[in-house]
Amino acid sequence: AITLVIFFTSLLLPPLGIFIGVFSPVPLVWVYLRGGKQVGLICLAVACGVILFAFGERHALFFMAEYGVMAFVLGETVRFRLPIEKCVGFTALGSALISAAVLTFAFSTEEVSLEEFIQEQVEVHVKQSAETFKAMGNDLGDQASFEKTLNRIAGLLATAYPSFIFVGSLFG
Repeated sequence: AITLVIFFTSLLLPPLGIFIGVFSPVPLVWVYLRGGKQVGLICLAVACGVILFAFGERHALFFMAEYGVMAFVLGETVRFRLPIEKCVGFTALGSALISAAVLTFAFSTEEVSLEEFIQEQVEVHVKQSAETFKAMGNDLGDQASFEKTLNRIAGLLATAYPSFIFVGSLFG
């Protein structure tokens, strides 16, 4: 339940979601260690199922790739009493590899590439922020230069996304 609240919060409030996203596998790992492998896997499946019904297949797939794999690998490495360096290393490696595979699989059948999808998402979010900024009575200056800068930043973020996945898996 705590993991679902954290996940829903990160979808509704992205800045807060970034901060608490680091801690989202913790409840899953705790249940995994307290209840054992079966209970942990059932908890992962239930969390993924709730996200599937609430937000759809893609979000459930990403949740399982990012947090489910991380919780599973971290739970298993702690259960085997490996040193902390190996726990973190195996967790980061597992999460990065599975995330890359899932993203590749998820976008292999789409007519839009992963980079174009991310760029599109960034542009939509920044435009919404700009509209909110304008609605508050603030001036954006030259609209054409603002949109040009927006497109450049969106492209850079889309290109850098694989490094975000890798770094995120190291800190998760």
